[in-house]
Amino acid sequence: RTRPSRKCNIRLPDSYKNKAGSLPSANGGFTPAAANIWSPDLYKWETLPDWTPEHGPDTIPKGSRQCILCKDPPCDCIKTKIRRSRPRIVKTMNGMGEGVVAGRDYQADEILGELTGMLAPLGKYEDGWAAVLMRDDLPHSKGKWVPFCLVYPRHIGSWVRKVNHSCEPNCLFQSMPVSGRWRVMLISIKPIKRGEWILVSYGEEYWKTAAKEGEKCLCNTQNCISKGGNLSQEGSYL
Repeated sequence: RTRPSRKCNIRLPDSYKNKAGSLPSANGGFTPAAANIWSPDLYKWETLPDWTPEHGPDTIPKGSRQCILCKDPPCDCIKTKIRRSRPRIVKTMNGMGEGVVAGRDYQADEILGELTGMLAPLGKYEDGWAAVLMRDDLPHSKGKWVPFCLVYPRHIGSWVRKVNHSCEPNCLFQSMPVSGRWRVMLISIKPIKRGEWILVSYGEEYWKTAAKEGEKCLCNTQNCISKGGNLSQEGSYL
């Protein structure tokens, strides 16, 4: 099946360079990971005028802003400015599989966590799991947000991969430089109470393709796209 990537608007350890040239796996086919995995030998990377595969695609060039959360790099903002309380992953009752429930209250504009996984070239995965990491700091982007690579969490990643879709989300995915790496972060766009679902919008293109395959959104909100509504623009990337 071909499914558009989830729309993203994306120092634990730095992105780990996997020299094995294969996807890591564990029992059950999934490996938890606190940082992105990058394998230059696993994929065929396209060389860009201002980037070559010797450096990870999340690497920030010297002289560019290294962290959006502070002005004093090198820093540990990825550890110190993100709440360490982990939300609960629970099975939903409406056919949406597992989802994520807030373990504490969140205010709007809080960073809840980082979406981690394998860093892969654009177009490599089209099964609905991949999220696009956007960048605006390289010369060829000319200051505009451009898709740069994928974060693919199907086989390896963080709890953020379990966040379900809603047409009325309370969070969004946003690409940003944090602690010397470009990352896809999960950010609240409204207050979230303990025990509430943590939800993002996967984007209109995702659901247009899903509809062609006979799948419908199950969020059942008043604005649900499967009932003729429009996706909340709050859930689009920044």
